[in-house]
Amino acid sequence: MPRFVEWAAKTTDAPLQFLAAGALMAMSAAVGRQLVFNNRLHPNIWLAILGESTLMRKSTTISITREICEKAGIQIFPDRLTPESFYESMCEHPQGLFALSELGGWLGSLNRSYAIGFKQDMTELYDCPVEFRRNRKNHRSKVVEFKITHPYICIFGASTLNWFENHVKDDDSNGGFLPRFQFVLGTQRKPYAIPPNLELPEDLIEYLRSISHTKGNIQLEPGDKAYNTYTEWFNGFRKQLESCSPNLIPYGNRIEIAALKFAVLFEADRNPGKTLKAISNESIESGCRLADHFFKNAQIVLEQLGFSQFEKTCQRILQIIENEPGVTQRNILRNVCIPKNVFNDAITYLTDSGKVTAFKKSGKGRPTVKFFPEW
Repeated sequence: MPRFVEWAAKTTDAPLQFLAAGALMAMSAAVGRQLVFNNRLHPNIWLAILGESTLMRKSTTISITREICEKAGIQIFPDRLTPESFYESMCEHPQGLFALSELGGWLGSLNRSYAIGFKQDMTELYDCPVEFRRNRKNHRSKVVEFKITHPYICIFGASTLNWFENHVKDDDSNGGFLPRFQFVLGTQRKPYAIPPNLELPEDLIEYLRSISHTKGNIQLEPGDKAYNTYTEWFNGFRKQLESCSPNLIPYGNRIEIAALKFAVLFEADRNPGKTLKAISNESIESGCRLADHFFKNAQIVLEQLGFSQFEKTCQRILQIIENEPGVTQRNILRNVCIPKNVFNDAITYLTDSGKVTAFKKSGKGRPTVKFFPEW
């Protein structure tokens, strides 16, 4: 992995955190299902790199990761597909990588009417079942059964925080789909005046090929140093979760498992092409440290996004009032389809927090209430 980052850093001025994520993703996609932890956990991961448009070289990071994986013979799934074409592709190639320069648009397509249930299917496939079956209608409206054996899906995508804020739904976060992602945040580097020459090193390609031959069922037994290290980290992490906000709990629960996935990948990185039966304490420590890092990133992202539906409703109402000072309740409700009691709660919150002022205008009939922003 350090070799990948060293090479990539000379190829692009993308943040080093993004490049390290690319290395981790390439290893995850290369290992596949032939390496398993305690006969139940596979090291597939989903990573979302988040940053500003253009400046952070998100698409470049995705592109070079995709390209080196392709050269190493790793299956790359199309980034534009329908559920039916996806199932057909998975039946033929059940293991592979989604390399998505526009993760936001891809996630948005999962919310369209023709993709109903697809997001739930992806959530189930993340857990690498032995077999996955699904009935879908094809373009001729004929019901077809798709049978996918030994699926293994990795996702490496890029997006902006603004897209997430505007499009991610509460059920994505609370329902288990989004918590399967680890968020990658980057520190901008000094830009290259002229883009460096892009040449894929043959030794890195061969390394990924050797990683793809790593196999085994790694066991972690009570009494092992690595077992004690993870147990100690796990107990401390659980205590940390007790004081976290409820919207972080699904992410924390997934990161506990992700720590073991990372550890398996670090062990494969130390022993490419070998048959593994145990895991070193060093790999467990590295996996736990990376899990802590990703949990901090999740806290930062969720604080910026504000996944509470109530907060989103308040923000939408506030925007309407700011755009049209003096707007009435009737006109607000025409633009925001919510129950009246939810509207009343939101207006009370906005008023009490000093963001909105309500004025009653008396006249014939009921008094009219108009709302103004508190500037």
